[in-house]
Amino acid sequence: MKTWVFWLTEYIHFYALHILASAVFIIAGFLFKLSFFTLTQPGAYILLFFIWGHTQIAMSFFISTLFNRSRVALSKLSSFQSCFLSPPNLLFSLLRQCSSFV
Repeated sequence: MKTWVFWLTEYIHFYALHILASAVFIIAGFLFKLSFFTLTQPGAYILLFFIWGHTQIAMSFFISTLFNRSRVALSKLSSFQSCFLSPPNLLFSLLRQCSSFV
């Protein structure tokens, strides 16, 4: 198999999964009447999910070139997530609970 055929197949596979997840997300948003889905025109968030899917897959392909084995990538990216992404969320939730932050 040629390399470009492999990467094209992977891209189509991951984008199909993204479309499925986005469709479930949109349907659930309408069913639970979330304000994002009821107040925003459908074309806006469909375009957002379309672009986000392409961006997410392209970025994951780029990051995959930095690692030789999937186990190493999983451990490094999990460490990155726990060290750099969790503290801001924790800080924001603590500040949000404070009455002076409102």
